[in-house]
Amino acid sequence: MSEDQDDALPIFAEERERLFTGLGRCRLAVCVSGGADSMALMHLLAEWAADRRQVRRFGSGKWDAQQRREPRPEHMPMPAWLRGVATREDLSAMGGLAPIVVLSVDHGLRPEAAEEAQFVADEAKRLGFPNQILKSDESPPETGIQEWARKLRHRLILELLDAERRRLVDFGLKDEDVAKRHIVMAHHLDDQAETVLMRLARGSGVVGLGGMFEHQWLEIGPGRGRPYSIGTHLVRPLLSVPKARLRATLKAIGATWREDHSNADCGFERVRIRSALEDLRGLGVTAKGIARSASRLRAAQDSFMAFERCWERDIVSWNEGLFAEIETWRFVSRGQYAGVRLLQRVLAAFGGASRAARLSQVERLWGLLLGEEGRFKGSTLGGCRIELSGDFGGGSIQVYREGQGYGLDRVALVPGNSIEWDGGRFRVTAEADARPAEVGALGADGWARLKRAVDGLDELGLKAAAMATLPAIWRSDDLIGLPFLDVWLPKSETSGKVIDAWSKWCFSEKDGYDAVFTGFAAHPISTD
Repeated sequence: MSEDQDDALPIFAEERERLFTGLGRCRLAVCVSGGADSMALMHLLAEWAADRRQVRRFGSGKWDAQQRREPRPEHMPMPAWLRGVATREDLSAMGGLAPIVVLSVDHGLRPEAAEEAQFVADEAKRLGFPNQILKSDESPPETGIQEWARKLRHRLILELLDAERRRLVDFGLKDEDVAKRHIVMAHHLDDQAETVLMRLARGSGVVGLGGMFEHQWLEIGPGRGRPYSIGTHLVRPLLSVPKARLRATLKAIGATWREDHSNADCGFERVRIRSALEDLRGLGVTAKGIARSASRLRAAQDSFMAFERCWERDIVSWNEGLFAEIETWRFVSRGQYAGVRLLQRVLAAFGGASRAARLSQVERLWGLLLGEEGRFKGSTLGGCRIELSGDFGGGSIQVYREGQGYGLDRVALVPGNSIEWDGGRFRVTAEADARPAEVGALGADGWARLKRAVDGLDELGLKAAAMATLPAIWRSDDLIGLPFLDVWLPKSETSGKVIDAWSKWCFSEKDGYDAVFTGFAAHPISTD
C-alpha cells in the first residue's frame, strides 16, 4: 500500500489507544474549533473514553476544611461544569469532576464564528462532554491577527482552568493536591510541517526547527488583577497523524465539521506555506519528511540538554538572583551553539517582564563578547545589563537586571500569600502574621538609605545597580525589608558585625517576608 493510501485510512481502536496513552490518568480540556481536525479529536476522545468507561471523579487529593482562601482576580471566570455547585457535597451529588470538558473560543473575527462555536457545543453535548464557549474580551490588532488569536486562546483557557482549580480549593481540596487539567489540541503532522517551514523562512535554529512538541508546559505571567502565573500541560496527541486521516476518520463515522474560509486567505503566512507545500510535493519534499526531520532535531535537542545540565553548574553562579556570573574561558570553550543557548536562558532569567531577546540579537551579543579583546564595554539586551570583567583566560561575564529599579511596579502583598514580581523573576511571600505591605524595587535611593541604617553594608562591595533592582518590602515610604540580604548574608564571607547589625535592623515588624529568585520569565525564549 502506498504512503498516499495510508494517509486516507481512518484511525481505529488500537491506534486510538496508542495515541492517547497516558491521558487516562489526567483530567482534560479539549480545544475544539469546529474544523475537521479538532472535531476528529473530540470524536476520537469520545470513543476512547467510552471504551475505558471513564467516569466523573474528584482526583486523588485530600480534603481540608481549614484550607485558606486566596483573593480573587477581578476577571475570574466560572467553569460552566461547576455552575450551581456551591459545596463539596454538591460536587459529590453530581458524580464528581468531569474528566473531559470541551472548550471553544469565539475570537469575534468572523460573523460565522458564533454559529461554529454553538455547533461545537451541540456536538459536545451529544457526545456527553460538558462544553464552554469562551468569547474574546479584546479587540483584534490591525496586524499579526493569527498570533494575537493564539495568545488570546491560551489566556482565556488558562484563566478558566485556574478558576476551576481555585473553586476546588474553595471546596476544601488542598491546592497542592489539585491535579491540573491538561489542555489537548488537535495539531497534526501537516501543521507540524507548516510550522517548521515558517520557522525555516525566519532563519530559526535547532530549537525552532524542531517544531511543536507533543508535550509542553504552557504558562502565562501575572496580569489582569492576578499577581501570579498560571499554567498547565499542553498535549498534542495527533502530531504524527496526517490531516487526511483525520478527515477520513470523520467520514467513516458520518460526522460533520465546519470549514473556516480564512484557511484559504493568502494574506496569512500559514496559508501561503500550506500552498507552497503542495508545490514541494512534486520535488519529493513532503509533510511527513519535514515532520520526521523535526522529530530528529527534537531528539538531538533533548540529548544536548542532558549534557548541558551537567556542565552549566560549573560555569554559572546565580548569586541568589542578584546577578549571574559566567566563567569566560569555560563558556567560550563550549562553542557558539552552547554559548548562545546559555546566554538566552540567563537573559530570560534576569530580564523579568521585559521583552525577550531574539535569537539573532543573542548571536550578535556572542559575537561582541568574542570580538577583539578589550573592546567590549558592556551592553543591554532583554532587560539585562551585560558586563565583561577581566580577560578571557580568567575573567567573567556578569548579567543583572537593567534600569536600577525604574519602571518596576509596586504590588500589594497580602499576609499569607505569595506574588510573582517583575514577570516572575522573584516569588515574594508574606507570612500569615506579617503586616500588609507592598513589594517594589529597592532603587538606588533605597540602597543608599539601607547602607546608612545598617553599619557595614557599604563595605560588602555589592553592585549598587544590581541591588537597586531587587524586590524590597515597603509600607508607604518606609523600607520594611530586603529579603535578599536575609538569605545572602548568612552564606557570605562577611563579618559577624554586619550580620548582627542587619539582624537588629530586621527585628520585629521587618520579619515575615521572603523572596525567592525563580528565574521565570513571562515570555518564551525566542527561536528566530
